[in-house]
Amino acid sequence: MIGALRDSDVPVPEVFFYSDDLSVVGTPFYVMEFLNGRVWSGQSLPGIAPAERRAVYAEMNRVMAALHRVQPDRAGLSDFGRAGNYSGRQITRWTRDFARRYDALRG
Repeated sequence: MIGALRDSDVPVPEVFFYSDDLSVVGTPFYVMEFLNGRVWSGQSLPGIAPAERRAVYAEMNRVMAALHRVQPDRAGLSDFGRAGNYSGRQITRWTRDFARRYDALRG
């Protein structure tokens, strides 16, 4: 995924090394660039000044728009997930999960 997005407007770290040789650590792995950043636990960004909050939201929106501009076929992601009817599949899954939970609560 990182490699596929490397040449897009989506910010991704540089990957220095990738190995799919299971004899090394038992699983495929990669070494990537370290990037400073912050992780917020709440979307309201508590404790952040309004101007900085606006900047964070603006950058988030810019990245989301960049993700939506990525053309999966051109980025080499045509086999990543199922194409088409994403919303329909989600609604079907949520409905099925809700029904299971509802039935479990009713006993």
